Amino acid sequence: MDWLLAIVTFPLGLALGSFMTVVTARVPAGESVVQPRSRCPTCGVEIANRDNVPILGWALLRGRCLVVARLAGAPVDLVRMIAGFALFGGALFVVALVSRGMGMGDVKLASLIGLVLGSLGLRYVGVAAGAAIALGGVGAIVALLMGRGRKAAIPFGPYLAAGAIVAAFWGSQIADWYLRTFVRV
Repeated sequence: MDWLLAIVTFPLGLALGSFMTVVTARVPAGESVVQPRSRCPTCGVEIANRDNVPILGWALLRGRCLVVARLAGAPVDLVRMIAGFALFGGALFVVALVSRGMGMGDVKLASLIGLVLGSLGLRYVGVAAGAAIALGGVGAIVALLMGRGRKAAIPFGPYLAAGAIVAAFWGSQIADWYLRTFVRV
């Protein structure tokens, strides 16, 4: 039944997320969320109904006439997004299957982080994963020092989110430092 719920809620989540993007862009600017119709923030061209379907419209247009996020001068890349999704989400999925301590919520969050940061480059995904593991380790040590048992459950989601923040702001610098320090190319 979980897969059926996912199939039903996924399109609803996409629609709600798409609408919330409009809200967060327009409300602070004092604009209506209803009128005018959706438009490309880069060039101002109105987005047709067929192209306004979340993810599908963007993929079919190959990112043209939509916001193209640019960091380190590279455009968003659908292949890297999918790779980040598969690598980070897939790795945690294997961990969740092998261990009984990790839940599927962590897998879903890691998949989303991999998708978003993968669009910037896989180095960002690597930094997010490394930072989440390091921060989670520090959190586990603190929990042990505070008297929690070795088998006590500690939520990993906050550490995944913190790792994503670290990667989003300092991912390129951390990856460059790591490669210079530990990998001799």
